[in-house]
Amino acid sequence: MFSSMNAQPGSGAPTIPFVRDAVQRAMIKVAWEIGGPISFDPAFGGGALLLQEANLLILGTSAFRPLGEQLFGQIGDLYGMDTLLVRFDAYQCSFDILFHGEGEWLSDYRQSLLGGQIWFVPAHEDQSFTVRADSQGLFLNPPMLPNSFYRPSAADIQPAGRDAA
Repeated sequence: MFSSMNAQPGSGAPTIPFVRDAVQRAMIKVAWEIGGPISFDPAFGGGALLLQEANLLILGTSAFRPLGEQLFGQIGDLYGMDTLLVRFDAYQCSFDILFHGEGEWLSDYRQSLLGGQIWFVPAHEDQSFTVRADSQGLFLNPPMLPNSFYRPSAADIQPAGRDAA
């Protein structure tokens, strides 16, 4: 496990840029919704939450994508955990996900509730993977809705009569 003493400035370990209160609240909200005990690492001044049962590190930033991906990936590697990066600005909250040991971020996801479970789904309909989250961790899943499941347009809907002739 990464020692919090190593995260002090000047020690050579990565440090997290200042995290605004609004970002911290968004991080705490998603951690609470995922479930399980939440730990704070004081070395990161409120910028890192640990969900150890889920093997999940939650980090936060108000920086625009893709800023910070390398730094936050390094921090996740130091902890040996999957990383959920909460990106929060004045308009929206989005998420980037990095599974430990993988080199590529899943970027620009939105949180959704489906069947009482927390899901992270791509913000754009590009058929990317979905991620389910619970107190046991993050789970990669195939795209949630194939094209045939999307809501039909008004022109495609035929009026249905009561009697079939």
